[in-house]
Amino acid sequence: MDPATPLGLRQTTPADVPFDSEDVDRSGRFGPAELRRNELEIAYTTSEYIDTLLTYSGHRALPPAAREGLLACIAGLINSRYNGRIRKRNAFDLRVARTL
Repeated sequence: MDPATPLGLRQTTPADVPFDSEDVDRSGRFGPAELRRNELEIAYTTSEYIDTLLTYSGHRALPPAAREGLLACIAGLINSRYNGRIRKRNAFDLRVARTL
């Protein structure tokens, strides 16, 4: 865990993320925006999840020793507590507005 992460931090659920169309509304070029939100849960093996984490810029920017240590801890956790498989929920938002 990143030492700067507050203890007990929990991710916001997609339903709790507000829909903000202020920029679109303020432009005056579009009608009312609507939100289309989709959720998808993806299953990963340990190696697949580590590969996915290596695509995140925050992980890539870590010094090599810190990155390797973090990924080793995550892999150990997935293998020991979750039998080498985890599921990650993803939310995808699409904001749609028609031009005036």
